[in-house]
Parts: sequence; structure tokens; C-alpha cells
Amino acid sequence: SSLPEKMKGNVQLHLVEVSTYLRSKQAKKLKVSNIHSESLTGIQQIDSNLLGTPFGRGIANVSLDRDSLVISDFWEEPQPKIESGKSENSDFHGVKVTWHDHISTVPDGPIIVVANEFFDALPTHQFIWDKEKNSWMQSAVTVKGDDGLGLSHIECPPPDISCQDIDLDTLTNKTGFEISPEAILVCRNISKRISTYGGAALIIDYGSEQTHNTLRALSGKKSSSNAAHPGFATSLPILTDPGTVDVTADVHFGAISAALGDGTNAVRVHDLQPQAFLLTELMGENIQAYLEIMRKGYREGMRKDEEEVYHLTPLVDRKSMGSYFKCVCASSESMGKPLGWNMKEMFEYIEKMIEEQEVNNR
Repeated sequence: SSLPEKMKGNVQLHLVEVSTYLRSKQAKKLKVSNIHSESLTGIQQIDSNLLGTPFGRGIANVSLDRDSLVISDFWEEPQPKIESGKSENSDFHGVKVTWHDHISTVPDGPIIVVANEFFDALPTHQFIWDKEKNSWMQSAVTVKGDDGLGLSHIECPPPDISCQDIDLDTLTNKTGFEISPEAILVCRNISKRISTYGGAALIIDYGSEQTHNTLRALSGKKSSSNAAHPGFATSLPILTDPGTVDVTADVHFGAISAALGDGTNAVRVHDLQPQAFLLTELMGENIQAYLEIMRKGYREGMRKDEEEVYHLTPLVDRKSMGSYFKCVCASSESMGKPLGWNMKEMFEYIEKMIEEQEVNNR
């Protein structure tokens, strides 16, 4: 249903997405017929019905300043023209929808950020420790004659990553690490908005507190076993079928959390926790009934609402996506602890009791 009249005009939906193909899918999901987008090169309006290509925009030659992104070269694919006479339904239940290439073009004001599998897709720099040269080597893509693309390692001094919550001297076995300057920039932008105008940010993604080498290609179409994470898309070498599979890296939540709370007491960063804890608490008064449905599993003739609950099982399963995906929250200091973080200690206590019971039963 639509928002109350007093809220219309005061709430806007801003989506950060560079791919025109994914924008069109999002627009159709929201039943928005025209895409209003604001890019680093200006405001555009694109009819979502005309967007069919999977290719998106791109930026090159990017360097990171303390609080800004310097772009020396920006290219953009040709955009389809809007057909005359098309309706301009650019809102979702009374809320204006705008797409952005980058968070920096989102208007100032109080903000609620939801970043679900956003940070794992940002550019990542990978460094490998070369024992023979006793030096860090950065992974780079090279052209290998007629054989196509390949990976090489370029000797380079350790980057200035003091803001990334990484201590090079204490990295386990000095095997390698990854950094994402763009992720740090985005988090600082979010932190500045929350500290200035108020609001909150919820980040859900796969990753861990520490950094290690995780850069890889992922494909749901490639069928092979994933022993580490059953049911997940298959991990592939980085340069597998360029342009047809996703390239991703685990999120370094230690760096994310440090950037969200970067030098301000006005923003409170809440502890990293498994996705399972957040989603279980959000079940509210239905928690016992929902968990019972999940425990019993799928049954023929299940009611539609029960079947929908059953399909959520992997998301809260601590042996599956419930643990693999993690979440962190940042909010205005005055807001206190958010919903989803109030039962963390209780869940940890219950899990500890279950583990002890399983040990005693062996």
C-alpha cells in the first residue's frame, strides 16, 4: 500500500547500481516504468522497457583521497532514447525512485542504508607475499599473446592501508591480503551522512573480521560440488569466462566497521554477527512457530505461508548461509541498539549450551 499522505514527498528511494541491465530488472520488480538516474556525469532518464543489454557503465583510473574519489577517465555506454509518449511512472507506492552510479550523488539528508551483497562486488586489490623476493606482489591482469588474459604479480611496496584495519606485520604467515579502497570510501560517506543528518546503515554480506585472499569468480550455472559451502555457487579461477561470470571477494568487515566509525562519536557501530541472529530476532512473536516449521522440513500439502517460511531455512541455518553471511550495523549514537542486535548474547548462550550437550552425548 502507499505511504501515508503526510510522509509522501518526505521519503525517497535511491538505488546505487551501475548496470543498466540490473536497473531494468529492479525497475520491473518495483513496477516503475521509467528509470530516473543520476550519474557522475549528470542526470539521465531512461525507459526501463528499452533496457535489455547486460552491459553496464564503468569507471577507470580511480584514485582514493581521504574523503573523495578522483576519477580521471569516465566512459559510458550509449543509452537508448526514450520513446515519445511513454508514461513517467517513476515512483513506488508514492515514493520517488532514483538510480545512482555512486553513493556520492545521493542527496544529503537523514538516511537509511541497506547494502545486501553490495560490498562484495566492489573493486578489490589483491596482494601476495613472495617468499623468494621477500616482498609483496600485487595481482594484475595481463594479456598473454593469443592465449587471452592471464594473471601476473607485480612487485610493489606495501600500500598505505592504515585506514583499512590491517597490520602487515601480523598477517598470518604473510600469505596475502585484499583491500578495497572503494569500500572504505563508501563507508566513510555513509558515516558522514549519519553523523551529520542522522540515520542508520545495515550491511549484509559474506566475509569475515580479518582479510585474506578470497578473490574469485562465481557462477551459478557451473555445476560442481562446493564442499566448503554446500548449495552455494561454484568458486572458479578469477579469469574464468570473463564477462559471463561474477568476480567477487569476501568483505573485510574489520575495515568496514573501522570506516563506519571513522573518527566520530556521533556514529555507533554495532558488533559483527551472523545473519542467522538478525533474521531470527526479526521473526518476533512468530519465532517459535517459524523455527518449528523449519525443523519439520518440507511436506506435501503445506500451506503457502508455511512453505514460504520453510524456504527461509538456509538463511537462518548456522551450518549454511546463516553463518556464511554476516551483518554489521551503524546508527546514530542517540538511536541505541537496533532491532536484530538485542538477542545476540542469548543466541550465543543457547548455541554454547547445545554444543556442550552434544559433547556430553558422544
